[in-house]
Amino acid sequence: MRNVIAYADASTVSIAVDAVDSTARLLVADDGRGFRPETREQRRAEGHLGLSLVEELAQQAGGSLAIDSREGAGTRVRLEVPLR
Repeated sequence: MRNVIAYADASTVSIAVDAVDSTARLLVADDGRGFRPETREQRRAEGHLGLSLVEELAQQAGGSLAIDSREGAGTRVRLEVPLR
């Protein structure tokens, strides 16, 4: 949500949380400005670690972070982690 507020300029945001079998899932989707995948790598190189840190933490927990974004088409972030 922090990134949506700070960068997306979105008019609509949806958040869904559920648990299926032994996996917790979080989906955040917005209709904001979106971004190109290479922008994320550039921001990381500049020291902006937000999404990359979340991705690393998810992987350490045995989960994953998937980001689908295109300029002008919004962003969908899906986090999945095993329940313990």
